[in-house]
Amino acid sequence: MFSECLKKWNSDCGAFCLVESGKIFAAETIASDGKAAIAKNLPLGKTSQALVSLMALEMERRGVLKLTSPASAACSLFKPQNGEGVSVENLLSMRAGFDPHYDSLVPRDSTALQLFEIAAQLPPACPPGKQLPNPISEISASCAAYILGYASDPKEKNLKKSFARASREFLFNPIKISSQTYRNFDLPTFGSQPYALPIDGIAAWLSCETSTNPPIADAESIEKRRISTAASDLNGNPAGFSGIWLNTAVGKIRAQISGGEYQGWAHIVVIFPKERAAAAFFARGKSGKPCADMIPHIADMAANPLPQKHYQ
Repeated sequence: MFSECLKKWNSDCGAFCLVESGKIFAAETIASDGKAAIAKNLPLGKTSQALVSLMALEMERRGVLKLTSPASAACSLFKPQNGEGVSVENLLSMRAGFDPHYDSLVPRDSTALQLFEIAAQLPPACPPGKQLPNPISEISASCAAYILGYASDPKEKNLKKSFARASREFLFNPIKISSQTYRNFDLPTFGSQPYALPIDGIAAWLSCETSTNPPIADAESIEKRRISTAASDLNGNPAGFSGIWLNTAVGKIRAQISGGEYQGWAHIVVIFPKERAAAAFFARGKSGKPCADMIPHIADMAANPLPQKHYQ
């Protein structure tokens, strides 16, 4: 079924995984024509932020930092105009007051440290804890990532390297993801969409999301970070996002979704929290062409996950 969909979408290859209650039922890559070279690691784009927040939970569990404390306490280099009102949790959940329009103000040749300096000059678009209508900020996500790196190794001057090492120590090693690559390492906002993982690594991540006894953090805090009950928009209405997650429903079934198009790949990740089930689908445009038009189709498939045999 999935291979036929890939052909219909003019995609040369794709990948999918199905997970329930921590158990991986499928994790496969497929070439629609049986010939296409399939990328080993799939770019997660902004969905990477879901893994960064998972890493942050494990760092808090081990006592490296406290997510609700001022971010400046974890990293003295971070000095936003909101001052001590901005926590690491605010940055991870896109409630730190950084307007996404600010992202265009960051020169592409800036360093991670210069990103902190730029962030310190930006006027808050809303108070900490509040959420803008379009909240996803590369500055906010990148600052969070570099703060986590600094907190894990304050002596390392290269914040990107310390973030990568922290990712291995607090995320990839504990959940047994042995292969990973980093995308756009040279950009100042590298921390907002850093990861590319093989499909079995993505399945291992979703196993952690759905398990009652995950290898890092704990099941309750992992689920809570995907829910936005404490957030509100500028009009006081409950916010629809918790960080990168969209809280929605598929029919009468509650679902949490993240996805997008990045470096020629479209993807959707969906978690059904009550059922403790999850699915992820990736599709590449032919010759690496953008494939954002595939996303609605992938979303439909992710909303109706079937047993493994139906996808082959």
